[in-house]
Amino acid sequence: MRLSPIAVVALVALVSLPSTGCQSENLEPPLTPTEPTTETFSGTLPPNGASTLLFTALGSGTVSAVYTALGEDNTPVVGLAMGTWNGVACTLVMANDNAIVGIPISAQLSAAANLCVRVYDARGLAAAVAYTLQVTHP
Repeated sequence: MRLSPIAVVALVALVSLPSTGCQSENLEPPLTPTEPTTETFSGTLPPNGASTLLFTALGSGTVSAVYTALGEDNTPVVGLAMGTWNGVACTLVMANDNAIVGIPISAQLSAAANLCVRVYDARGLAAAVAYTLQVTHP
């Protein structure tokens, strides 16, 4: 039985396909986890006030924000929100209108991003409150 030239070319192409699909040089190197960074923000939150704080996550992973101090006795209840920063505005993704010291909000990032947290008076503060906020991100 004699094969036509077209059949020979097709057979050679078919036999060579599996060997080209398994070459390791086409694989991307594994991603290296980004070490977490903790940033500390401090300020004063006036009654009916708010402040937006910006930071950049350099990779994927968990981002969290937590008040470490609120007022003189750590008892005020205020708002804390987190979102993405587009260069003009903070688009909030999650918020806690009843934030207190020690209770974080957190989210998972799939890639590097410009982010923001917003501290705000959600319950009608009687007087200005000093705060310290820690943000941990990749």
